[in-house]
Amino acid sequence: MMQSADLSEGATIVKDLVFLIPPGKKVGDTWTDSTSQKELKSIRRFTFKSLIDNIATIGLNGVLTGNSTMEMQGMQLDISMNTNTTGEIIVNTKTSLVQKRTANADIDATIDVMGQSGPITGKALIITEYKY
Repeated sequence: MMQSADLSEGATIVKDLVFLIPPGKKVGDTWTDSTSQKELKSIRRFTFKSLIDNIATIGLNGVLTGNSTMEMQGMQLDISMNTNTTGEIIVNTKTSLVQKRTANADIDATIDVMGQSGPITGKALIITEYKY
């Protein structure tokens, strides 16, 4: 999936370590961010949940959708997916450095090959803590 999104390892690491809260946002505010790369589209909605001693808790709800075609052993595979994610980001508002990220993802995909269709479903829980 990362290769499909064309994200280099370095860019992904920086994106995960730093989280910028838009200027003027305060507890209770929400904002959205969307990206589109190749055949992947992502829409993320953030909610400023709390702020205690310069540590902000940001709620995340996101949807990643996409369609792609690839060839494997001379056969064409058509893949469509839809992933819904909820989670939290805990960030230091003075440094913008992330302390912890949690994400619960529900993955729903379909692979079509040679006239046959197969469903793929999955769940993922990802917890990442950063020690500086």
